[in-house]
Amino acid sequence: MKNPMHLFARILCLLIVGMMALPASVLATATATVATPAIVITEMSPGTAVSGSQEFIELYNQSTQAVNLNAEQWQVQIASSKATSWDSAKSVALTGVFYPGTYMLLSSNYTATGDTQSYLQQYASVQFSSGLTATSGHIRLVHTVNNVATEVDRLEWSTQTSGVYISPGIGGSNAFALDSALDAGSSIKRKTDANHVFIAGTDVAQNFAVSPCPSPTANNVAPSVPLADSATGPLATTVDITNPLCVTTSGETDPESEIPTANIEPPAVLIPAETTTVTTSATTPAIPAADAGLSAPQITELLPNPGTPRTDATDEFVELYNPNAAAFDLSGFILEAGLTGNKHYAFPAGTTIPAHAFVAYFSETTKLSLSNTSGKVVLRDPLQRIIAQSDVYDTAKDDLAWARANGAWYWTTSATPNAANVIQQPVAKTKKSSSTTSAAKKSSAAAKTASSKKSATTNGTQLASNTVEDTPLHPLTLAVVGGFALLYGAYEYRRDMANKFYQFRRYREARREARQQSKGR
Repeated sequence: MKNPMHLFARILCLLIVGMMALPASVLATATATVATPAIVITEMSPGTAVSGSQEFIELYNQSTQAVNLNAEQWQVQIASSKATSWDSAKSVALTGVFYPGTYMLLSSNYTATGDTQSYLQQYASVQFSSGLTATSGHIRLVHTVNNVATEVDRLEWSTQTSGVYISPGIGGSNAFALDSALDAGSSIKRKTDANHVFIAGTDVAQNFAVSPCPSPTANNVAPSVPLADSATGPLATTVDITNPLCVTTSGETDPESEIPTANIEPPAVLIPAETTTVTTSATTPAIPAADAGLSAPQITELLPNPGTPRTDATDEFVELYNPNAAAFDLSGFILEAGLTGNKHYAFPAGTTIPAHAFVAYFSETTKLSLSNTSGKVVLRDPLQRIIAQSDVYDTAKDDLAWARANGAWYWTTSATPNAANVIQQPVAKTKKSSSTTSAAKKSSAAAKTASSKKSATTNGTQLASNTVEDTPLHPLTLAVVGGFALLYGAYEYRRDMANKFYQFRRYREARREARQQSKGR
């Protein structure tokens, strides 16, 4: 009987020889296949021209299946710009269902003028605390399988100094190299190939590009037409297919004002409700086709309390600005006034704003009544989503306009309907504060007291509150003074002391000689 170990060795050798004889393609298929990420990071913006804290991260489900984000604890991790590991990264949990061929948006929360602000709140599925930087950063998408976090996709970016990243990719991965820090209002976008499929290769430089026109998109709803059973991923995108090639308009300045009149960062971006084409009808609200790819109009000025002889019923106005290089169709858009939005005006069909134009809509037409005590104005699209809004104002005094300039809101004495805003803030009246008055009284009282004390002392009567007690000198002070006195005395009588010392020496020598002589006898 043959040795079983020899038989096992022969079988093992035959298996190895057989595997070596297989074609390489068969071996590659048998060992592993490179899986295409189901969800990819498609865009990141670290801030806008209005605020460096207005940030967003965009995801796209390019698989053919809906992904249950709760099932495997999907999350986006954001590490600090100088991070060398993901250990201290902040995690943003994703929830719900992520439908195939749709986008999901994450946007930032931040603090401005003491209030918490939420960027793109109406569109974002989840929000995170701001902290992305224009020079470097680390973002990755992970999900948990069998209690192990598995990385699905990542985006890291960094500027360079002498060809060296200021913040290398974590774990030795490649970071997208920036020639310089991203400009305010720019983003990093994932590029698409000729078939509009997002590129997800190993070369990061080929995957992404810097874009001057961010396009945050959020349309994570179930497709109106289910995908065919034969559909295979990755799915192509139908949104922003010119990505990242886009056209930007140059800024213009009104010669009579320092306030920019064009290319001002819009407070929001129009985002399609779904990837399929929306057909308009008399009963179904829809965004006008002419507005596709355009930025939302901005609310730039309000006049809540026109002064006499003008009236609230006819002369209050809300001004909008069109930042685009093309006319914007306002058909079906809605203005809301008041903190509760209980006053509405729907723009009739055919209402447009010319390119780079300011247009004021007066209460005589809109019938909107702006509150004189506290209020704001909101602009909604036909799908009821907020796309622009003013800051909340307080008490509106006669003829003061509430106007936007360089991303902030001010009261101005110069109302400028249908024109660029001019900010001339009202002169604040100054009053003596109670503390100043009190201080003056105290000073006067002190002066009177001092005068009375002086008078009393002059007359030979010393007040108890004006008595100065003798304070004994510190012993150390006495010792120092005494030491200096001794040194000065030694210097002054140095010659006398030298003579005395000489006489003392001669006296001792004479006595010594006398003793020796007496012993010699």
